[in-house]
Amino acid sequence: MMKPEEAPQINLLLIPPITKKDEKIISELVEIVNDSFNKVRQALRDCGDNYKQVSPIVKCNTALANSLLNYEKTYNTVILFLNNTEPLLDFLSIIARTSKAYPDLKKEIENGSAELFFVIPRLVVLSSLVRGTKRVYNFHYPLELESEGGQWLYADTKAKLLKTSEKIENLRELLEAELLGRPVSKEIAANPGVEEIIRNIKELGLRLERCRPARWNNFLQVAFKLFAKPR
Repeated sequence: MMKPEEAPQINLLLIPPITKKDEKIISELVEIVNDSFNKVRQALRDCGDNYKQVSPIVKCNTALANSLLNYEKTYNTVILFLNNTEPLLDFLSIIARTSKAYPDLKKEIENGSAELFFVIPRLVVLSSLVRGTKRVYNFHYPLELESEGGQWLYADTKAKLLKTSEKIENLRELLEAELLGRPVSKEIAANPGVEEIIRNIKELGLRLERCRPARWNNFLQVAFKLFAKPR
């Protein structure tokens, strides 16, 4: 169990105003916190009702120990969110938006599919290239750590993507489906230039998640906590 002095600190000055589009994600996190707290409270009540059966060793009281562990994990998740609100909201919004278009993606998150460790960074790169949400991209792959090759690859991919989008109207949706492993569309198959864009996005995705792996894993932790929570 984490000691009080080891608990991460919240920098309230870094918490930006929450926009309306982010309210749903915030409400989901609040629900997780409330649920976690209520489980601890119920476990303590059960101990009070059956105090003669309570062991002085906390870990021997399974329900209480599990609820306290879950509460600690939830606390850490919320701290991560509060200290990295803007890039984390972008990150979660990308996953939420894609899950809405592809409901089976949420099922993969709930099942902890290993493929997600490749898919999610690619979606972040695509969103950065197409939607301009580069805040989360730069947070994990800052300019000062990005190699010249990486900078060139990003700029070249963006230029080719913009040029190709003039020929294919729904290019973003097609690329998204391809990166999620869906069947290749006729439009992509008929345009060999798209294959290079896809290869570049996959390469940038690998660089993104490997640049600061601990930070990236923390973001994934919040995403799995949020989107894979039991209903």
